[in-house]
Amino acid sequence: MPAENGAQGRTIIIEQDGMDEKVPSTVRRTQVTPPKYELHEATTFTMTIEQPGGGHTVLVTKEPMVLTAELTSFPPQRVQCTLEKPVELVDQKDPTKVLAVIEDFPVMVNGL
Repeated sequence: MPAENGAQGRTIIIEQDGMDEKVPSTVRRTQVTPPKYELHEATTFTMTIEQPGGGHTVLVTKEPMVLTAELTSFPPQRVQCTLEKPVELVDQKDPTKVLAVIEDFPVMVNGL
């Protein structure tokens, strides 16, 4: 991410956490004819912000990020997902301290 003055800025790395049975993702049929489905994709992740010249900050999701979409077929084909609600990111060492909030995170889902 370049700085405002054009100099080399920070690098941000987002890594999805391992599959967690406590964070359920679902596809639910909401209408039979024509077929319609509702997708809820939940995940937790770690965000590492690397500073130029060394050092980094590690943030984790306070609660799972939930992406939702309305589907007309399954598996989904080029479907745009949206955030169910903003995602709070907390300090990995102090989960009571919210350091960032993601308000928009557009994701395209294509297949399984």
